[in-house]
Amino acid sequence: MQRAVPVERYFMEKSRRKKPGNVKVMENYLRTDVHCVLEDCRLCRSISPPIVCLNPRSTVFIPDAVFLVAYIDLFSDDSFKADQTLLLQSVLDLAGDEVGTREASQIEAWLAREDDHALLKSFGYFP
Repeated sequence: MQRAVPVERYFMEKSRRKKPGNVKVMENYLRTDVHCVLEDCRLCRSISPPIVCLNPRSTVFIPDAVFLVAYIDLFSDDSFKADQTLLLQSVLDLAGDEVGTREASQIEAWLAREDDHALLKSFGYFP
């Protein structure tokens, strides 16, 4: 028997004119299939082959789409010292849908950088 996926639902007015009955439902699915991929995690160690080994002694930063959109300037700043940033593809997709062209180009420029701040890996499905 499969477990139900936890879902958060938000009901928002679809337009500014506030027509009755014009409601948009936004659902956030809480992921349980994305592992922490830390070296010392016994659950992630049991996956073969190991997906990624992040150093558990440094900070792992996992932003959501709202944070990524609101603080995109922080990622481009040279004083941003997060050792490891884990960006989920679903976060990038949602952020790309929600932002304007200026913020989208900032995200793309940050991901296109050749240094280790923007190492982008695609992994497919996490078991």
